[in-house]
Amino acid sequence: FLTEKYHLRAHELANDSYSKKCEIYLDLVEKKCPSINTFGHAIYSYCSNNNKKVALASATLFQNIKKIIEVSNLNLSFCCIKTGDMYVGENKPNPKMLLDIVEELGIPKEKVLVIEDSLIGFETAKNANLSYINVNTDFDSYNTKKYQD
Repeated sequence: FLTEKYHLRAHELANDSYSKKCEIYLDLVEKKCPSINTFGHAIYSYCSNNNKKVALASATLFQNIKKIIEVSNLNLSFCCIKTGDMYVGENKPNPKMLLDIVEELGIPKEKVLVIEDSLIGFETAKNANLSYINVNTDFDSYNTKKYQD
């Protein structure tokens, strides 16, 4: 229907919808920064205070990540950041983003721990054969159990 009415191709509709979603998301972030998961932040603090390499992999756009870090007023620093706009067509749950980080950091896969707060992230870590933990307490036990070995 939309394709016929507005003479747009499907990929144009998808790109336009995603752009609008990102615009709304950034507006919400500016108005009220999303809460930073306390457990996840504690793990981040432990790693950075103990000279562990900390990277960030997110399915969202780099501009969104930059804004969240800025608005959160937390001193977050990552040795590597990979975002969805860097992996068009290969975004999560495709493991490429995580595997590229592992390779870039030069860390053996068995020494990597993925700290995740989303179901798609759990699936991505599993697809990359990496260990991961759930730091999102909002998931019910059924959804979390689905991704446990």
